[in-house]
Amino acid sequence: MSNRRNFSAELRAEAVKLVVSSGRPVAQVTPEMGAVEGTLGNWVRVWKEEHPMPGRRTRARSSGPNIRPCSPRMAN
Repeated sequence: MSNRRNFSAELRAEAVKLVVSSGRPVAQVTPEMGAVEGTLGNWVRVWKEEHPMPGRRTRARSSGPNIRPCSPRMAN
């Protein structure tokens, strides 16, 4: 039997609104909403990707590891 819960669209929207509008961390809002921290975090991430704000940097999703080229000083 699965422990997976289904959350209504209304509950998801309310939880995301609480995190985004209050500035409270996901971990603080999670117990109030009855969701798992990772689940609420995913909802917030998706909302932020769908509602970009001017001046807010978003992380680009990539399929590979996040590897930056090393600086010339480190290459030697």
